[in-house]
Amino acid sequence: MDGALGDRRTPICDIKRVTPTRDTKQQGYLRHQQQENTLEYVKITQTRGPTIKLNGEILAEKAFTRAGRDRPVKVTLIVYEASTGEYVAHQETRPLSGEGYRSSRAEVFAQPIIELTVDGTLMDKGDAQAEIERQVQRLHFSIMDFFEWDNHARSMAREQLGWDLEMDLRAGETS
Repeated sequence: MDGALGDRRTPICDIKRVTPTRDTKQQGYLRHQQQENTLEYVKITQTRGPTIKLNGEILAEKAFTRAGRDRPVKVTLIVYEASTGEYVAHQETRPLSGEGYRSSRAEVFAQPIIELTVDGTLMDKGDAQAEIERQVQRLHFSIMDFFEWDNHARSMAREQLGWDLEMDLRAGETS
């Protein structure tokens, strides 16, 4: 068996919304072609921490101005997808104009590996899908934790990435 339900451990392969096409084979091909055309070399030099180098694409970006200590600063939030499958959240703060303190921080998030068996038995399709959705939401929430759930990050996640930022703990209940 192949696909998300056939493998014992399956990485989540996409955190952004992909517009479906009529032919799923064509969709995969188009996504592959799109990735090849949009990959760019990115070097993130952090204020504190390692320099991160990747080939990837920007999934979402939000820039805004915030009051600083002495003068306004420009804050940029970016979520990248690396060609290796990891996701990188990056936040940069710099003076709106002139010289001054710059801050750059980033974190790499690996795709979750999902165990689709219980005591050696493959989960049924509904349970497996629910587990995949829980793991994807954990990944989304980890990235949001990096951005400290800033309102600008929330709007970026909802509007550009199509993420659901609600956690529903009602097992099997309907609203």
